[in-house]
Amino acid sequence: MKPLNIIGNENFESFAKSLAPLEAVKKEIRVYDITGARAVMDTPDGENIYRKLLDYFKNGYSVILNFEKVDTILSMFLNSAIAPLYSSYDSEFLNEHLIIKNMSNEDKITLKRVNSRAKQFYKENKVTHSISKRTS
Repeated sequence: MKPLNIIGNENFESFAKSLAPLEAVKKEIRVYDITGARAVMDTPDGENIYRKLLDYFKNGYSVILNFEKVDTILSMFLNSAIAPLYSSYDSEFLNEHLIIKNMSNEDKITLKRVNSRAKQFYKENKVTHSISKRTS
């Protein structure tokens, strides 16, 4: 006996897709809208972005960090906005949940350098913290 398709063939595909797991909900942080500057250079602006990123991640969101309208990004800003994320999250998590949008190739190189140093710093910091706990 053939199963009864109460949905109808034309609607079955859309019904099946609706049962599939939903893509993680994404939030967007538009850097220019927060800083009001075409050049993001200082630590306080970076810390503000960092707090927003942290809040979204803690609430289960993926984040699009959009640099539209931003022409200049200094490493000092990236060191305070992105680098501290490595104290709480690993590279795999950040690669899956943080999307960088509208960043120049030159700034991407700077970001890569900042990320590399942050990974090393927080890795060493965790090792030092672990050693000091064992010797206490």
